[in-house]
Amino acid sequence: VHTVEFSEFIRGQEKVVSANAKKARGYMAHLMIKHQVKSIEDLRELDMSPYVLQKEKSNVHVSHYLKQVKSD
Repeated sequence: VHTVEFSEFIRGQEKVVSANAKKARGYMAHLMIKHQVKSIEDLRELDMSPYVLQKEKSNVHVSHYLKQVKSD
């Protein structure tokens, strides 16, 4: 089992915005089918812009993606 996490950096804090994370998971599923992803390495190579893979927070069980949100 591999867990994928999507969070956003908003006003100096990292937060999970559930609606945006749900959209990102759906987009990732779309890309996985389109590119016929067969491994975790393939998964991590997908372009999930504006989310960026955080290698320091990821391991064999978790892939953590972070989105920088501009504050006004």
